[in-house]
Amino acid sequence: MDHKQKIKTTGVILASGEGSRLKTLSKTLGVPKHLFPIGNATIITRIANELHQSCDELLCITKESYLPQYREAFKLLPFAIKVISKEAPGFRGDFMATKEAKYDHIVLTVGDLIFPEGELTRFVTLAKSKDPKALICLDQGQLKKLDMRIIMASYPKSLLSEVLPLNPESLASMSFAFLKNFLRGRVALALSKTLFNINTEESYQKAKEFFSSNKNKNKKGE
Repeated sequence: MDHKQKIKTTGVILASGEGSRLKTLSKTLGVPKHLFPIGNATIITRIANELHQSCDELLCITKESYLPQYREAFKLLPFAIKVISKEAPGFRGDFMATKEAKYDHIVLTVGDLIFPEGELTRFVTLAKSKDPKALICLDQGQLKKLDMRIIMASYPKSLLSEVLPLNPESLASMSFAFLKNFLRGRVALALSKTLFNINTEESYQKAKEFFSSNKNKNKKGE
């Protein structure tokens, strides 16, 4: 068997965002935005179901106040997801929480994106082939808008000692760190596609309609 296929991977889903533009809907539905229903699943369980196929452990990082809701939701899945709260605000808290990962190879994504089927699996496979390099994945559809949004990443756990001193909210700090490591051959870039970024009520409704339409098409084809 190829050495890269033997790599044990911890998949991490970041789900601590407030979703300020979705607060009203979140209050109506009684759950954080990552647990909004889409078709026969929720936004975050769609991600978890695919990550489970290619990762050996799954973590969900969220706010302490959300812990009970996520743990209850994940009980319905046929595999385990460890839900942990972050100790610090912002992206720094997210990175710090990955120290809980059992395995050195970490794949990280956010919990409010909906990817085309197979896209997460493709990224994990690519990430394993690049190990021990870090792999930064940008949204292909957003590049034309000059939006350099990172939607997935993979890195060795040992890299945390270098990441934590940085300020993830500072573009200058992160850009310098990326450039330095890129020139050293320690970071690679990848592009990926997303179907929806659920950050507004409009994007949520579009996602619901998309999956409802696909479900009806599948029924007609049976």
